[in-house]
Amino acid sequence: LIGFTGTPTVVWRRSGEIALAGKEFSILTQWDRETLTAGSKFIFELMDTESAVRYWEQFAVHAFENSEHSVMSECCLVRPDGSLVPCAFAFTIKRDLFGIPMAIIGNFLPVL
Repeated sequence: LIGFTGTPTVVWRRSGEIALAGKEFSILTQWDRETLTAGSKFIFELMDTESAVRYWEQFAVHAFENSEHSVMSECCLVRPDGSLVPCAFAFTIKRDLFGIPMAIIGNFLPVL
């Protein structure tokens, strides 16, 4: 479904390791999709320091709730050349049968 939405979307594991990146996310960040999903990139590596700290604080608050609502925030994504892309993003924590966070789906929109 990620390919049909047109929204820059990325899916990562609870550790932050990127599992899937949509074409639009790759265009937005200018990172190659194969580089992102090769198992060596983490979502917090694509954020500036302040944004990564804010994400982990929000994740810690919502990780063990019994809900699947989206968390909205702002961040700055880092391109390969070091330039920043200010974005608004929402992430949803998907859980396994025992309620433990399994995957996080993030949707990013650039702030123009």
